[in-house]
Amino acid sequence: MLAECILDIATQQGGLRAVIGHSAGAASAALATLMGLEPRGLVLIAPPLSHRRRVERVADRFELAEEVRTAFFAAAERRGGWKDADVDMRVVARRAPCPALVLHDPDDDYTDYAGSEEFTALWRGARLVPCPGRGHIRILSTPEVVAEAVRFVVAL
Repeated sequence: MLAECILDIATQQGGLRAVIGHSAGAASAALATLMGLEPRGLVLIAPPLSHRRRVERVADRFELAEEVRTAFFAAAERRGGWKDADVDMRVVARRAPCPALVLHDPDDDYTDYAGSEEFTALWRGARLVPCPGRGHIRILSTPEVVAEAVRFVVAL
């Protein structure tokens, strides 16, 4: 799992000042804090609210029958090594392990902006910055987004 890789890198480096992650990488960075990662801050770009929602989107795309969906969800949990209820940004937000900057396009067609609004409201020390017109991928190469992330990390 990516969260374990992030934690391994942090351990090898003697800790990390901050982690910047995009999409599933953002969620993994946040989840790594539940495993012992202690950064001064997180920059979460277009994060999904939950692993479950991502798996549901795949099941929807493939139009899986209900019994197949149930097996698919169980297989995703086994393979990921996490229960759906644990792989959720609201779980991390309630713990608020460090300040967080969340950058997200309200019209993102891959991860739901409303999910970022929801968990950011729960996360003490989090700030959500809407980045309209950037999309899910182009947000990464937008100079204003990069500058906002750099300012946040430098200020930690």
